[in-house]
Amino acid sequence: MLGRSNVQKISDCISSWIGDERLSLAAIVETWHDGVDSPRLAACAPPGYNYVERARTRSPISASDMTSNHGGVSLFYRSELHRRRVSLTEYTTMELVCVSLYGAVGINTLVIVVYRPPPAPSCLFFDELADLLERTARYSSLMLVGDLNLHLDVHDNADTVKFELLVSSFNLVQHVTGPTQVAGHLLDVVLTRGELLYVPLVDVSPPGGLSDHSLIVFEEETLFI
Repeated sequence: MLGRSNVQKISDCISSWIGDERLSLAAIVETWHDGVDSPRLAACAPPGYNYVERARTRSPISASDMTSNHGGVSLFYRSELHRRRVSLTEYTTMELVCVSLYGAVGINTLVIVVYRPPPAPSCLFFDELADLLERTARYSSLMLVGDLNLHLDVHDNADTVKFELLVSSFNLVQHVTGPTQVAGHLLDVVLTRGELLYVPLVDVSPPGGLSDHSLIVFEEETLFI
């Protein structure tokens, strides 16, 4: 559990990173927040940015427990962008937020931020991921980013093979190729389809620091994530 000073430091670092890099969008998973008005989440948004979030629901047993609420996902975006939240079915193996974004900075796409907590069963996860991709197949421009907790660097792994076949069947391209976690595995994805298919720059920072995962920044013309 993080102390208040450490939590504030992390929020300040995230806010500085988003603002200094002039990111159009910033997706964050495992936010450990309880709702849209969470101070630690609001502190991550620099001036000129809004956010949309999905907190992990606390169980009735732990609802009054004030310890950190692990999980949660959020998407920060520049305030000149317009967003429409897209409602999907509830999934049991992953947490996600899904929004349609469009506006003056050249973005017109569906953005999905996903976190698959371990040890979600892989068979059920792939069924739900297939359902998610089927429900969003009508969007010509799509971006799916997040932590899937799959060892995608192990190319002969059955789950990796299944993942690659699934995303290929929906014309999605994975742009992250190197390790994204301190143990040396590739767990995180930047998947795109349509006009976002060509991504000339992907910068994966060394894992560690604020998190045991890498910061991943990618560019598509005027688009940064």
